[in-house]
Amino acid sequence: KLQKLTKLWQERLKLGDWRLEVILDPNLADHGNVVWDDITKEATIRLYSTKDDVRIEKVLIHELLHLVLRKWRDDVTIEETIYHLTSVFFDLTR
Repeated sequence: KLQKLTKLWQERLKLGDWRLEVILDPNLADHGNVVWDDITKEATIRLYSTKDDVRIEKVLIHELLHLVLRKWRDDVTIEETIYHLTSVFFDLTR
């Protein structure tokens, strides 16, 4: 299911040229994080492992939006924008 969600949101956010690895990690200290390489267009997304599928999808969208907005420099602005867009996109699926 996680692979299907990743593919769906990767396409919706026009990240089809990226190679993504998504890992569910029960030991993660936060909800999720992403590390990427602009040159190879590869990214690893770690999500806190939970049984709450809705939460996993929301955090996945959030982390993918970091890739979409990766060229921005002001971290506070990026974070606020990503939280807003996550809610908007997530609500589109319901």
